[in-house]
Amino acid sequence: MNIAIFLVGGEPFPNMISLGYMESCDRDDFDEIPVPDKVFMVFSNYTEQIKDRLVRFVKNAEVVEVPLGDKGRSFTESRDLFLSLLREENDRSPITSISLNYTGGTKAMALAVYRGIIDFCDGQNIPEVVFSYLSPNSDKLEVNDRCDLPKGDKGLSNFIDMDLGDFLALKGLGDAPSYKMDLPECYTELKAIGADVFRDISSKDFQRGLDSVDDELRKIFDCDDLNKVLRKIDKDQGSQGDVADIFEKYIFSLVPGLKKLVLQEHCNWKSLYELVSYEWLELLIFDVLSTEFKELKSYRDIYIEQPGKVPFQIDVFAIKNYKSFLFSCTTDSKEGLCKQKAFEANQRSRQIGGGHAKTILVSLSSEDQCSKIKNNMSDFGINFSILGIDTVLDRDKLVGAISEILK
Repeated sequence: MNIAIFLVGGEPFPNMISLGYMESCDRDDFDEIPVPDKVFMVFSNYTEQIKDRLVRFVKNAEVVEVPLGDKGRSFTESRDLFLSLLREENDRSPITSISLNYTGGTKAMALAVYRGIIDFCDGQNIPEVVFSYLSPNSDKLEVNDRCDLPKGDKGLSNFIDMDLGDFLALKGLGDAPSYKMDLPECYTELKAIGADVFRDISSKDFQRGLDSVDDELRKIFDCDDLNKVLRKIDKDQGSQGDVADIFEKYIFSLVPGLKKLVLQEHCNWKSLYELVSYEWLELLIFDVLSTEFKELKSYRDIYIEQPGKVPFQIDVFAIKNYKSFLFSCTTDSKEGLCKQKAFEANQRSRQIGGGHAKTILVSLSSEDQCSKIKNNMSDFGINFSILGIDTVLDRDKLVGAISEILK
């Protein structure tokens, strides 16, 4: 019987990635790490819920749960508990190989399990104990300080395939988010206006026009809450003439092609305003991801609810094997607002994707502004990127920039 042992810590991804690789039948290094017949999950009271989530990702092996209780359990107790468990398992079916992945858990947990294994193997006919560790700097498992697996050019990511539901389930963020994986007709028609339409609606003149629309609409409906105003626009038939005049004066006069959008059944005043004021940027990023990077699983407008917690929304989210990329989009260019968006996005990104997650802020900031924001976000490290207006408005540059981020 082949046994694989995992130490469950506060971050589930290292265990899930290592486990997924070991259970894969597509690898060719079974002599280095045998496919496990049983998976031992060693956990404390603190990590019990994380263990429960990890169990869902075990495909074929039988799971043996090894609770070490609270932090007060002594080294001797933990070692003896694990040693006893190994002996019981061996009595039922002789153990032929033991693999310990010590990426997760605490140092005390790792030491106790290690001593239990060594004491068990004393006098047993077990060829070799395999110790493995998920390298933070490569897409490989370090095995017995002897080799990195998988061998050659392939990485662990070639053997792991996750979707949004897997990420949320692994991090305890619910199983049924709402999201979209297609582009709306109004965006397609917006693109059809012309190659320069995104440059036109991102210009300072157009942004000032949007500000004027905001002011005028608030006056008409005597309401300072723009969201409420937008919800009322198409319900209050009596104001349609005034609304049309405002859009004509401040929006259509600058980009005449936009006028035909509101004549379509699927595009009313509210949806047109939302499209040209901020949604276009999210849709542009999603468009590039879904058409130029088909190896990704791409999602947009994700809404996640958790009982007893404040729901949150994600603009665009992409997945490549087990690595996630969260894109937070803003049509603003103010440094303070962009920094706030960056902090919020980075928090959500790591909450969902763990240590391998990458965060990308997309804004209408200049290259100089982007550099300043990037420098201020230096604590985020190499997993944070920012794309500014010069990149956003040049599709080739945008594709190139995203290609670098995905590496």
